[in-house]
Amino acid sequence: MFSDIKLCNPDFIVELKDLKKASDIYKLVRKNGIKKKYCYALIYRKDLLTNEVIKIGESCPESKPTTDKAVGERLGRQIAWLNGWASYPKSNHGFDLKFNMDSEVKAGNLPSSALDRCNISVGVWNLDTRSPDAYVGQDRDITLWVEGKLAEDYKITHSNLLPVLNYKDPTQNKIFRQGVVLKSHVDTIYNFS
Repeated sequence: MFSDIKLCNPDFIVELKDLKKASDIYKLVRKNGIKKKYCYALIYRKDLLTNEVIKIGESCPESKPTTDKAVGERLGRQIAWLNGWASYPKSNHGFDLKFNMDSEVKAGNLPSSALDRCNISVGVWNLDTRSPDAYVGQDRDITLWVEGKLAEDYKITHSNLLPVLNYKDPTQNKIFRQGVVLKSHVDTIYNFS
């Protein structure tokens, strides 16, 4: 669908240690031109030179008049549960990330230092500024495909394993598995002018 989506090359990276509060992510996402669609990777900084992607996710864009006001919300509500912020959220939205991280720490799959926001970065792929190479039905098709592509990149370099917090395999979603119809191919069949 896109020829330029690569796990090792997000459009921008946010160091959570540099934010005063989790909701600052909303401003950064908008500042980087995202109005609706993005994918992200939570990255644990093991040490100065070693990083590990621990979760790949997508924004779940919806066609609502208020979508642009909520852009970054899914990401913001998840990172708000990490240790190191001045306070925790007042609702349980996004708590599943914290619950899953705690479970992986207890199972020995993540070190406890991964729970601290100062050790987490977020890589973000802006899908609003890219034009798909393929025919696209809905906005959600784009984010699902990119999430699958990022997970595929990870699996290629990690013996077919997923990031520790991706319990469902994004490479198995229908949009990613069914393949895409290239716009150049559609243009040869139909004349849209």
